Amino acid sequence: MVKHVLFSTLIAALVFLAPQTSWSAKPARNLLPIETKGYVSIPDVDMLRKKFNETQIGKLANDPLMAPFAEDLKEQIQEKMSDTAGRLKITLADIEGVYGGEVCIAMIQPNGDPHAHGLALLVDVTGNVEKAEQLLKKVSANLMQEGAKRSVQQLNGVTLVSFDIPAKRGQLLGRNAHYFLVQDQLVAVDHKPTAASILNRFTAADGKSLADDGAFAFSMNHCDKGATTEPHIRWFVEPFGYTQVARASSGGRRKRGQDLLKVLENQGFAAVQGFSGHVTFSTADNDMMHHTYIYAPPIAGNPERYNLAARLLNFPNTLQLAPANWVPTDAATYMSFNWKMKEAFEYSKTLVNELVGSEVFEEMLEGIKLDPNGPQIDIREDLIKNFADRATMISDHKLPIDPKCERLLFAIDITNPDKVAKAINKAMEKDQGAKKTLHGTQIIWEIIKDNKNDAVGELEIETPGFDDFDDFEDFGPPAAKEAGPDKAGLPNSAITVLDRGNNKGLLVIASHVDHIVHVLDEMKKPEELTRAVDYNTVSAALTKLGAGPKSFLFFARTAQAYRPTYELLRQGKMPQSETAVGKFLNRALGTGEDGVLREQKIDASKLPAFAKVEHYFAPAGLFVETTDKGWIVKGCLINRESNDKAVLNSAALPVAIPR
Repeated sequence: MVKHVLFSTLIAALVFLAPQTSWSAKPARNLLPIETKGYVSIPDVDMLRKKFNETQIGKLANDPLMAPFAEDLKEQIQEKMSDTAGRLKITLADIEGVYGGEVCIAMIQPNGDPHAHGLALLVDVTGNVEKAEQLLKKVSANLMQEGAKRSVQQLNGVTLVSFDIPAKRGQLLGRNAHYFLVQDQLVAVDHKPTAASILNRFTAADGKSLADDGAFAFSMNHCDKGATTEPHIRWFVEPFGYTQVARASSGGRRKRGQDLLKVLENQGFAAVQGFSGHVTFSTADNDMMHHTYIYAPPIAGNPERYNLAARLLNFPNTLQLAPANWVPTDAATYMSFNWKMKEAFEYSKTLVNELVGSEVFEEMLEGIKLDPNGPQIDIREDLIKNFADRATMISDHKLPIDPKCERLLFAIDITNPDKVAKAINKAMEKDQGAKKTLHGTQIIWEIIKDNKNDAVGELEIETPGFDDFDDFEDFGPPAAKEAGPDKAGLPNSAITVLDRGNNKGLLVIASHVDHIVHVLDEMKKPEELTRAVDYNTVSAALTKLGAGPKSFLFFARTAQAYRPTYELLRQGKMPQSETAVGKFLNRALGTGEDGVLREQKIDASKLPAFAKVEHYFAPAGLFVETTDKGWIVKGCLINRESNDKAVLNSAALPVAIPR
């Protein structure tokens, strides 16, 4: 049962994507309207299931040790999927045995109206038309029992069956659903004009289709040309339109304050027109491969590519992203990227001003420089001017596992570290919430957090209309009203400047002061992450995928990265989790209500000890390459057997053993 639950989770989590193979029915990309904003297409569900089950995650799902966990997980997934299933009255279980080819789910913005939304399901039922007819009879009977009003219309010789579904208690408006079966294709849509538009494309051209969308065509064609094997999933998202559709489908409500979507659009980020991708499971060397193209063509005649704040999207390719020797060999994750940070700082001015609602950027810098009660440092001259183009983020976790055990460290390459250190020391000395500590001769400033309030003496900046900016809140600490023994406040953070010699250094900011201490101690040892077998295995795999000069590089030991989430599930403390994965899951599974801590509905207390399933988790990595029209993102999850073989054949390389 677990394998079916996790497989359903996979499909549900992807819900928006598309391919071109030898379907007997017309491919969904040619049937969906050009206003499609999110799309997921699976050409062969049985093959996807087969290949997924060959992966380590698939094998984990089949492990009898996971059986006690299955039913609770299934119930929570079904609850989160109930809205989508309810809109079309067709579930994943309903289409089992009905599909004969492509299965596609799409989110549509009818006529480009930001307040409108549509959901469409297209199923190639080649060889199973009779079963599809039986399914529609079942759906019709169920809707009639719920009091839905049925109507029938003939369009181009095809029967379109529509249902007006009465509103349930707590709903202001009723809904509708529309179904038809034509040319070996079963189609379900919750927006009648869209249903008619899709139907018309079977017999005649009815306006442009998704295949005609420029962003879709360019990005999907790029992925198709680069494919070495037939992908099991294709997907596409137009980010701004999709966000509008998601808002509209949830009632169109959002929290008060600035509209981040509108601000980003005003600031030029709509240059990112869409991104498409492939996902392929169980290849010769990898459990999973993914290939994404982010389509963001430059503005014609603009030497800076984009307008306003979008100009900060400047990530030049480089060969200098391998882990430096200061990176601990036992890091759980490693990411390094090349970014024009000095320029980005200046380009952010218009973004900050619009978010706040007034021209505050220069005023804030002036206040920080001159206010006798402030740090009195020149941000531009003392800090930003000395930033190089490289930044690095690493993570690990400390024991015992608790909601705050994940440690994150962010480091910016700098020049003139002595000048930067003096500026940081000056600012911290005036901060009542900062505590100076020494590790050897290294000065580390620990930012003391109060479990009831923010850091003592922390500077507060008034931001009218922006105080309840919900788009960022899930990435911060839990709200004070959620406070409790496991929920209150953040761990003490820390900042320091490392002098690396030759007028080079690092500005280091960490979530935990002991993470900086760990880095300092590891720097004294000869081991380096670049010599670890798993890192080199991933590096070789990325090279095989085409990695050369790149703008981002990411490496993960998934066993270490996911262990905190796994253990917190076992402890029943996932809702309090402050790990990156935990925050994502809490956002996805939560109610979305302010100040309401999600209840963990999955009983994971019977999950086996992590040590018993750790062998299922293999290393992973990805790279990003900047192109003239956007960014290529490629990555993989290594096949565990390939990684174990590399370990056995690496007598000349020291294996990094996590500490």
